[in-house]
Amino acid sequence: MKRRIAASSGILSVCLLASITLVRPCEAQSITGGEVQGTVLDDRGGPVPVAIVTARNVATGITRTTMTPFTGTYQFTFLPPGDYDLLFEALNYVPTTIASVPVRPGRSIELNARLREGDPSEAVADVLPYGGAAAGSSRAGVGRRLGELELAGVPDRSREIGGLASLATQVGTGMVVEGLPGALNAIAVDGVLSRPARHPGLAEDPLQSLSFPRSGFSSVELLLADPDVEWQGAAGGYLAGATRAGSTRPGVSTFGDFAPGALWSSDLIEGDLPSHQSLRGGFTASLPIQPDTTHLRLGVEAWRLQRPRSGFPGGGELASRLSAVAPFLDESVLGPLGEVGLDERVTIAGFGRADSRIGESTQLALRASFATTPASDAVPVGFFPTSGSLNSASGTDVSAGAFMSSRFSRRWAVELRVGVENSTREYESVEIRDPATGSRLPLASTSLVDSGLRFGSHPGQSARVSRTTFQAQPVVHLEFGGHNIKAGGTVVLPSHDYEYGFGSGGEYLYSDLNALETAQGVYTRLDAPRPAADFVVPRFGLFLQDFWDAAPGFQFLAGIRVDAESLPQNEVTFNERWFELTGLRNDDFESKTLSIGPRAGFVWDVGQRGRTMVRGAAGVYFGELDPALLDEIHTMDRGLPVLRVAGDLSPWPLGGGRGGTNLTASRTTLFGPTIQAPETVRGGVGITQAITNHTALVLSGSYRRTDYLPRRSDLNLPPRPVFRDQFGRAVFGPLRQQDELLFAEPGLNRRFPEFDHVWALNPDGWSEYVGVTVGIERTRGDVLDLFASYTFSRTEDNWVGAASADPRSGVDPLLDGPGGPDWTEGRSDYDIPHRLALGWALKLPALVGIDLSGVYSFRSGLPFTPGFRDGVDPNGDGIGGNDPAFVPAVSEIDQLAADWSCLDAQIGGFAERNACRPPGVHDLDLRLSVGVIRLGRGRAELVVDALNMIDSEQGVRDTALLLVAPDVGLDTDEASGTVTVPVRVNPDFGQVLFSQAPGRWFRFGFRVVY
Repeated sequence: MKRRIAASSGILSVCLLASITLVRPCEAQSITGGEVQGTVLDDRGGPVPVAIVTARNVATGITRTTMTPFTGTYQFTFLPPGDYDLLFEALNYVPTTIASVPVRPGRSIELNARLREGDPSEAVADVLPYGGAAAGSSRAGVGRRLGELELAGVPDRSREIGGLASLATQVGTGMVVEGLPGALNAIAVDGVLSRPARHPGLAEDPLQSLSFPRSGFSSVELLLADPDVEWQGAAGGYLAGATRAGSTRPGVSTFGDFAPGALWSSDLIEGDLPSHQSLRGGFTASLPIQPDTTHLRLGVEAWRLQRPRSGFPGGGELASRLSAVAPFLDESVLGPLGEVGLDERVTIAGFGRADSRIGESTQLALRASFATTPASDAVPVGFFPTSGSLNSASGTDVSAGAFMSSRFSRRWAVELRVGVENSTREYESVEIRDPATGSRLPLASTSLVDSGLRFGSHPGQSARVSRTTFQAQPVVHLEFGGHNIKAGGTVVLPSHDYEYGFGSGGEYLYSDLNALETAQGVYTRLDAPRPAADFVVPRFGLFLQDFWDAAPGFQFLAGIRVDAESLPQNEVTFNERWFELTGLRNDDFESKTLSIGPRAGFVWDVGQRGRTMVRGAAGVYFGELDPALLDEIHTMDRGLPVLRVAGDLSPWPLGGGRGGTNLTASRTTLFGPTIQAPETVRGGVGITQAITNHTALVLSGSYRRTDYLPRRSDLNLPPRPVFRDQFGRAVFGPLRQQDELLFAEPGLNRRFPEFDHVWALNPDGWSEYVGVTVGIERTRGDVLDLFASYTFSRTEDNWVGAASADPRSGVDPLLDGPGGPDWTEGRSDYDIPHRLALGWALKLPALVGIDLSGVYSFRSGLPFTPGFRDGVDPNGDGIGGNDPAFVPAVSEIDQLAADWSCLDAQIGGFAERNACRPPGVHDLDLRLSVGVIRLGRGRAELVVDALNMIDSEQGVRDTALLLVAPDVGLDTDEASGTVTVPVRVNPDFGQVLFSQAPGRWFRFGFRVVY
């Protein structure tokens, strides 16, 4: 049949008058595919039977075809996400195409087409733009879609999809979603959750999305309160990605870019820059095996990212003096202390997807991905904050999944999703060679209290973690009488393998460099090989959901899911000695947990034209019990020996003690009276209002309350304080001072001296978030695409130390002793009240082939508590650095308050948690793309990126408000039970100790799409 396509705007206007298209976006039942349905009508409004409707994916060319019955209705279900052209053909009617219909996962579009009578072989075919308004794009109050503009249109610093999440203003760095860290959020790929292994001490894993580069995805969506009962396994949000399918014709897309070190610059980092450069490259290829039924897409990416990092202030002198103490240390260990160094990460990732259609009713898709990132050859030795990433990490991920859908009739269909994933992470300590034995030893964490500097290996660094997970999710769909019923189940079988023990590398605390040279300080080490454990935690779930077309333009969803988790209780060994002393069993905890999560939501298409959409959702969501806690319960069940030495130490850095107090005690961990996986109650409501067919305003609000977050307390503290300091702080043991170092006498701050810390893991933590977001979105514009979003929020919790890699930082300092007021409740470590993001892609009409795009963002600074340096333990609980300072009424505080107004309200009392906040952080990335040549349907482009153009100050701040005065001694009054700690105000409070500014850099690239 001969077709002539109208090209002029005049003909299009006539067609628009002659054909009326009703578009109503609503929700669909599948979480991975979209749906288009409607009725084919004639120009009098009657149904057109035996009409052929063809849906063609614009990007891939893959088509689906159906025929209307006498009612004129049609339906396409389980469509892969993308833009589709819908062609309507019928005998005696002019063919009509509705172009670029956006199909999104979990959403349905009702699209009624009117055909005008005419001879199909002679009449000019009608080509209509999609009549749906942009209000159907993002789901305000439920989620935020990240489309092609975010995926590939604006500059990117990270190739993984995890980096996309920060473009949504409800998300912070490290995939912190609405005030919950990455460990409580999840990545889903084609509906199957990805749960890679992670370091036991890191709530935010930089390798979380290692095997998922952006080029393998057609769409990504951030889901915040999606009520669909299929979403499971996370107490926070979901970053749901749909992998990119192959196309009906062969095609190749490739890119490559590099960032030469000579063009790198920063106003915030001093020192000579080392030679460095970053390289990235990759390609994807589409291979049609059988163009009408079977398609394959393959891709490989690789990158080497090098970034300069600051050396220590005064690090050259530090390295020189350390080499005098330990002349056997070579320059590779001491050199990075005194100069600007390099952080490097190398990654190779590959992915593939195969799609096949079996008849018109069944689809099968298979996907696989892998990635590996080896450890850097030169492990950096440098300053680390307790809340920062660890020095060296390597990992390997392998992931595969299968998806099958089959519609047996209009009334019922089935889906099956299966996934398997294996990941391994290795976190290496900085190692040195023992000159006496030649053996390799970890370079212990070393803190100098007077300067606040820390170097060496983080005490929680060394670890090897592996996780293998199999999961399956069958789903049945039934439709009748306006109801869409979905029922199914979930099987998740994760196997964990841990080698980890906090403190196995050792930790030194010195007052200053002189004390290090004279070997006067405190040394602590887990005096046993790195403990290991392996276990399986199976989880099974059932769910039922009804999606009801309650009224024209109004849909209502109600559902419930039930999940059961089985914990490996039998593998925990009974600690007989602890039971003899306390009557508490460490192996007595509930091994079965049951979670029941009801959910509900609605969609209201105001006016039934898709221009004003109101959505709301509420539900209960459950995460998994952190396997790192189960590992700790297993490895610490019988207790592990901890060596503490105070006073005269062996020469740094080989550990041990000469004549100081030397005590070995047993550290153990047990669950508290109850055990429960994190539970979140959340709700959201939002409205999207279309301004034009391409532009919409978005307004949404959300509330989240998460309970049963794990907190730890020390069961081996004395039942009541031994002393009070001059400010009234509870003190749990005799204090000892060495210049600016302050610590408790080993063993004398313990209820049972043969035990060290005895951690009880209690699910009594909570977190609460309230946020409002306003934004504007413009997509598929001829000249300009953009997104702009601002979120105002408040996050409060009692989850102290949640952002830290040091588990000790989460312990309540017990200012008034056990049973006193809870100091921990207050502003969260993750509280970011203001976040703004703006992204754009501008096609310059006067300069054909030249595009300008960019991303600007702003966030409030992360809050901190005025306290003490690591190595200062004013309450004597054996943990330095977690105690808030008392804010005295002295002139020095008045001077600091000029820059830190947070101190004014604190004077005369203990500092509130996270009372202070540094300035906010600005980011600006720009991209210039220049078309070089057309290659048939393809193109080649030169790309220049200018990254981090604002270069805001970022780094580890000096949070110590008070310092121990080294020239004044402790004054202990046994009779009154008072100890006076000599303190002075720190004049450098709030200043950056160690810059972590990434610096500005430029990147040059070349892209070919064919």
